[in-house]
Amino acid sequence: MNKKTSVSTASTGTTAEKQRNSIFSREAVFYKRFTNKYLEETESVILNFRVPLKYKILYSLLTKGEKRIVKETLKKTIETLAGKEPEKEPKQPLIMNINVVKTEVKNIAMDPEVLYEKIKVLETENRELKNILRHYKKQIQQLEAEKHELKKQIKVLEGKLREIQPYAQAYLKLKQHEKIKQLLR
Repeated sequence: MNKKTSVSTASTGTTAEKQRNSIFSREAVFYKRFTNKYLEETESVILNFRVPLKYKILYSLLTKGEKRIVKETLKKTIETLAGKEPEKEPKQPLIMNINVVKTEVKNIAMDPEVLYEKIKVLETENRELKNILRHYKKQIQQLEAEKHELKKQIKVLEGKLREIQPYAQAYLKLKQHEKIKQLLR
């Protein structure tokens, strides 16, 4: 297993093909050296590759958890494809079916004019909500004042009730005596 695999390039190949073949052979040798050894999961290196700007922007909009899902999906894809032989036609599209439990789509407009309009709308809504809050605070103050006045009236009425209570008891006793007298007749 110590044999180095080399890919010979014919002189008729393009420079890009030669580079791709030499890179592939170096990676194949590296992979064969370490297949029988324990590769630590704790060691990590930066993996760089070019993507269209659209995907860079979309990736930057993802949350930490979503970025972790993308990273794990890419790792599993690389592990799956590493055991396969390289395809002869590198321009064929690679079809991946990725199922993620939680997917969120963020519709964030990056256009400054759209953002400016959204800010205006939010400021208007904020003003309206502040006006509503002020209105309810005034209502609360009015109701608190009414409650205070009612408590005062209750105290006055309780005082009058205490004054009238002995008279009311005496009146009730008189009524009872009158009823008793009527029954006795």
